[in-house]
Amino acid sequence: MKKIAIILLILTVSCKSGLEKKYNKSSKEKDLIEISEQISLEDLKLLADYISKLEHSQQPIDNETYKGLLYHATFEEKERLSIIEEEKEEEKRKEKQEEEERILKLEATKKTEILCAHKWRMKEYSFVLESSEELSGIKMTDEVFKSEDKGWTKYADDGTFKTDNGRKGTWEFVAVNKIRETVEPSPHFGLSKKEVYSLYIKVLDKNTFKYIRVEHSSTLGAKVKISEVMKAI
Repeated sequence: MKKIAIILLILTVSCKSGLEKKYNKSSKEKDLIEISEQISLEDLKLLADYISKLEHSQQPIDNETYKGLLYHATFEEKERLSIIEEEKEEEKRKEKQEEEERILKLEATKKTEILCAHKWRMKEYSFVLESSEELSGIKMTDEVFKSEDKGWTKYADDGTFKTDNGRKGTWEFVAVNKIRETVEPSPHFGLSKKEVYSLYIKVLDKNTFKYIRVEHSSTLGAKVKISEVMKAI
């Protein structure tokens, strides 16, 4: 009976396919040749490299089957490729950001020269009030108001601006066609804290400065959008 059990055990072991066998350093080369008939050349190389790495690091793998080792090798390879892909995407994002910054700097320089070359006087404006944060799809009011204001605004290339009546603040290009404008607090004008506006440029040339000014109205609890047209003086 004992002899029969031993024979059955030998037959069971000998009938195992290459992948089902446990790793054995002495028979590794022979096992890999057998396994090469079961898997692709790519997976075979992956398995062989993974085994060599584990052997070099002296990690115990005698109880691992080649199938289990291939699973771990495949998982590790996917992780490696995922990291490489993330690094590529990050590099693309950096390149895109650098290009956008380059374009912004170039366009901002051109627009700054125009903006700072003149004093600007308000000529007309119209209002729109809606809760949406987006500018797309805005339908401006039909009524356009002519401005009777004789004052002016002067932008300086050092990032500051002032008006004829003494209001001061800072400005900067944050996108090719977007200016962020900050008005300093002034008790004289009833401003106890800074006011921040976004100016979405529609036209900017030597004669006309047209934009949509966006501010937040705490009273109305919504975005107030004003289309303004200024002329060079």
